[in-house]
Amino acid sequence: MIEMATARCYNADGKFFHAMKIAYFIGIYPLLTETFILNEIIGFQLQNISGEIFCLYKNKSKILPSQIKKLTWRVQFFASKILVKRTFFSLMGAWTLLFFRQPKVAFCVLAELIKCKDINLMRLLIKSAPISLRLISGSFDVLYTHFGGQQAELVRVLSNITGIPYGFSFEEEEIFVSPSNIGNKIHQATFVFTRTKSIRNFLINTYNLCVSDKRKIHILYTVGVDTKLFKPRKVKGNRVFTIILVGRLEEMKGVHILLQACSRLRDTGLKFRCIIVGSGSWRSKLKTRINKLHLRSLVRLYGARNHDAVPYLLNTSNVFVLPSIIDRTGNRDAFPYAAQEAIASGLPVITSDISGVAEIAKKSPFMVLVEPGNIDQLAEKILFIAMLNRFSCMKFCKDNARFARERLSIEYNSQTIVRFMQNELRL
Repeated sequence: MIEMATARCYNADGKFFHAMKIAYFIGIYPLLTETFILNEIIGFQLQNISGEIFCLYKNKSKILPSQIKKLTWRVQFFASKILVKRTFFSLMGAWTLLFFRQPKVAFCVLAELIKCKDINLMRLLIKSAPISLRLISGSFDVLYTHFGGQQAELVRVLSNITGIPYGFSFEEEEIFVSPSNIGNKIHQATFVFTRTKSIRNFLINTYNLCVSDKRKIHILYTVGVDTKLFKPRKVKGNRVFTIILVGRLEEMKGVHILLQACSRLRDTGLKFRCIIVGSGSWRSKLKTRINKLHLRSLVRLYGARNHDAVPYLLNTSNVFVLPSIIDRTGNRDAFPYAAQEAIASGLPVITSDISGVAEIAKKSPFMVLVEPGNIDQLAEKILFIAMLNRFSCMKFCKDNARFARERLSIEYNSQTIVRFMQNELRL
């Protein structure tokens, strides 16, 4: 185990406090569909937390999230291709330096490589020599990653190698679709975050967690919304009642359920339009379904949009709908990030009652739940909101936006995470 240096800071009253430093591990950086991760890091920066980003893979997309301009943390990438001449010699140099400076750590990495059965993790460990050197010399207090899959497994191994405590957050897919070594990860972690109480209880019951492991699992309903970007605004938009869905075009998002509901709404005589923002593997299927249901004049697929363009689309809409379902693989959404942005924008939100969303709905002033896959109920709830008078809508919208500022903001989320981290790390 490596002994880590401790930074000493003093506040305005001259009292000592510990300046925490985080090594934040990300899979692909920067990813447009994971802007919530960037918001989480920005939140740490707002709390004057120092840190560095360690990225497994580089994003080659031309559409990048605007939040990267706000990041001040240093970003370090794992080597991309080991067999490239320049990369190979660079890694060899890093391994030589690691053996020379920290022979115990180098042998620990080799021992983990021998034990490793996952080929992807093995590749990352081979590339980890320069990262290990940086972790040791960087005086980090904790290793942290937002996902509990391959990234959490890598962080767990690096924690064993360097002796730095680690923690991670769980997403639903990693629990219900592709669980891997979950019990061991929780047992070795210093802290774990989940979205809802129901997911926490599922982990406790499924993996028969001991009392100490139960205590380290904390609930974070949000990952932080930029309430300065997403807020109610008076904009000149269409007077037609507008339904909006923002999210990946995948089965679990239930976009096909919304299209069926739109067909029912058309039959009621309601004048409306529906805009769907996002991209994904289901785009062609949804396009075909729109044609079959004769909805081309009412429903529009916008495709992927830069994060800065989404607030305007939300502000010109009347209701946010995301009728999520549990797909054929078991994947699901607990509390979609796009729904949180809609709440911050003052929109009423209609979503499915799965994975403990009811816990959040009880707190939100205007969040309506429907039974997953129930087309008639979804159409009925949309029609109900369309029939609300203007005064009622304005009141609910203001209440939703206030709730977001108080309980869903980047600032609130980062303060909560830092408090949990410091308590568990005893800083």
